[in-house]
Amino acid sequence: MKFILVRCSYLVAFFAFMITSGCSDPTTIGSDLLEEDLAQLEVIDTLTIEAYTIPGERVRTYSPFTALESYMVNNLQDPVFGSTEAITYFQTRLEFTNPLFTNAIPDSLVLVLGYDTSAFYGDLTQPFTMDVLRLQEEIDQNDDFYSDTSAFFREPPVGSITFTPNDLDTVTFINYLDGTPDTSRETVMRIPLDLQLADELINLDTTAYDNDTSFLNFFNGLVLRAAGPTANTIGFDLFDNRGGMYMYYRRDTLFREFRYTFGNFSTKFVGFEHDYTGTPIEEALASTEPSNDSILYTQAMQGPNIAFRFPTIRNLQNVVVNKAELIIHSSVLGIDDPANFPAADQLVFYSRNDDGELAVIRDFQLATDNIGERFGGQPEADPDGHGVTYRFSISAHLQDVISGRASEEIYLSAFPRPERATRVVLVNPPSGPEKIQLNLTVTRLN
Repeated sequence: MKFILVRCSYLVAFFAFMITSGCSDPTTIGSDLLEEDLAQLEVIDTLTIEAYTIPGERVRTYSPFTALESYMVNNLQDPVFGSTEAITYFQTRLEFTNPLFTNAIPDSLVLVLGYDTSAFYGDLTQPFTMDVLRLQEEIDQNDDFYSDTSAFFREPPVGSITFTPNDLDTVTFINYLDGTPDTSRETVMRIPLDLQLADELINLDTTAYDNDTSFLNFFNGLVLRAAGPTANTIGFDLFDNRGGMYMYYRRDTLFREFRYTFGNFSTKFVGFEHDYTGTPIEEALASTEPSNDSILYTQAMQGPNIAFRFPTIRNLQNVVVNKAELIIHSSVLGIDDPANFPAADQLVFYSRNDDGELAVIRDFQLATDNIGERFGGQPEADPDGHGVTYRFSISAHLQDVISGRASEEIYLSAFPRPERATRVVLVNPPSGPEKIQLNLTVTRLN
C-alpha cells in the first residue's frame, strides 16, 4: 500500500501541508507524530452501522480484454443457500488452418480439460456427472458477457463423464503427434465425445478450415453442464495449454491427431442461476425496506450481497482517518454443513463506480500485494469454535466518504465472485461481543 509519509516538527505545519495539497488520505501519522501530539488522536465508537442482505447483482464473466482464471460447473444443492446452477460456454478454434483430412477416418474425438482444484467446493467425496453439449448460437468475441447470460445449446449431449472431485488423478492415454503412438500421463480430464460429431467435423467442406471465422460458422462451440443436482462445484482452467478438443484419425495407414483449441483467443463465459425457494435467504430477501438484520448472507457467483451503511459518518468533518477496522463474526446455522461448506476464504467490499457498477473499494486496491495483512477479509477461527471472525481495513474508503468522494453504502461479497462458489452466514446481534464493530481512530484538523 502506498502512503504519503510526512515528518514535521510541528503538528500545525503538518496539517497545513495536508490542506494546501488537497490530501486527505489516511496515513500512518499515528506512528510519526511527536509524543505530545498523540493525545490529539481520537477514538470514535458511536457511529451507526446498518447491515442487511440484498439480492446479488450480475457480474461480468467475459470481455474482449478480460477473462476468468477459473470456469465453474455445478447444480449445487446448498443446505442454506438453496440451488445454484453454473454453466460454462466456450468456443473452439483451429490450432492451425487447413488440416489434411482428405480420405481420413476418425478414430475418436476427446475433450481435454485442465481442472482448477482451487475452485472446487462442497462435498468433494460425492460423484459429479457432467454433460458436454454443442453450443447452438454464435457468441461474438467483441461482446461483454455477464453472469445472467445464457446461450442456446443442442440436446442430447455429445459426451458425458462421471467422476469424484477428490479422487482425480493422472490419466494415461496415447497421442499421435508425429504419427507414432506415444504413451502419456497427465493430470487432466479426458471426455470421449460422440463419434458422429467426429465424422461431421472431419467431413466439413474444406473452406471451413480456412480460418477461425469460417470454422465458427460451422461449429459454434461447446457447453459444460452438470447432468443433475450436485453436492459440489468443480472448476476448469480453460487456458491450460494442454486443453482442447482432440481429433484422433487415420490417414495413409498412420494414426494422427488434430486439436481444436480454446485458449487465449476463444470466447468463454459462465452463466449462473440461483433458486432460494424454501431457504432462510428467501425470507431475508423478501423485505422491500432496508433493515438492520441480525443474520446476514453473502455468496459468490451471483448470490446475495450484504449492504453496509454508515448514515452518520458524514457528521465527521475536518478529520483525517488514521485507522478504520470493521470486525464481523460468522455463525453456523443448525441446518448448515460447515465441514463441506466452510466460510468463504476471502470477503471483499465493493462500492458503486460512476457507471453504477460494483467495483472493489480503494483499500482493497491498495492492498493487492498483501491482501490479508493490509485489507483483511480472511477468516480467523473464533475461540469458541462456532464460527470465524473477519476483520477489514476500510480507512481509505471512509476517508473518501467523509470527503464526499464516495457513498456511505458499501457491499460485502465473497471474492472472486464469478470464480468461486463460496459463501458465509454473518451475524449482527443488537448487542454483545458479536455485534458488528467499527474501531475508528481519527485526527481532527483544527
